[in-house]
Amino acid sequence: MNAYDTAVRIGECFDEDQIPYAIGGALALGAHGAARATNDVDISAFLGRDALDRVLDSLERAGAMVDRASAKREVERIGLFVARLGGIRIDVFLSLHPQFTQMHARSVSMTDASGHTLKFMSAEDLTLYKLIYGRDKDVIDLQRLIAVRELDLAYVREWLVQMLPAGDRRFAILDDLDRRFRAPR
Repeated sequence: MNAYDTAVRIGECFDEDQIPYAIGGALALGAHGAARATNDVDISAFLGRDALDRVLDSLERAGAMVDRASAKREVERIGLFVARLGGIRIDVFLSLHPQFTQMHARSVSMTDASGHTLKFMSAEDLTLYKLIYGRDKDVIDLQRLIAVRELDLAYVREWLVQMLPAGDRRFAILDDLDRRFRAPR
């Protein structure tokens, strides 16, 4: 199984179990027109800590392996946990930040050529989280995304202002990306 097939399997189980979700990371990047290879699945479940067992049950039904005790500790500590399905790493984020309400409302459903429908983070929410992580590969991803997609960067900036201290280097990254890659259309 590859990362996309893993996401399809998880998405089907989450849909059946009525767990609202959105796929992020490189899979969402591809859905928004800037594909790149990946060996993992990033998924946000729009439920709080009190629904963790439901999320774990659904992942296990999809075939994922999860250390439940570790998942519970990690959710308390950092709001996410890791599962595995075969060789694919699955990073599962729970809805513990107010921004997740907007992310959920802005998520988009897309149907592939095989008829699978998955829910993805909006391009703007993907941009926001790629900026927050701010790794070199995230900046490269954003260069590609901004070059092919019209984005509401005011939305991204509004959340960055709420989530990061003034003067944080990620504001400069956003300004640079906006200046270099958003040609007048």
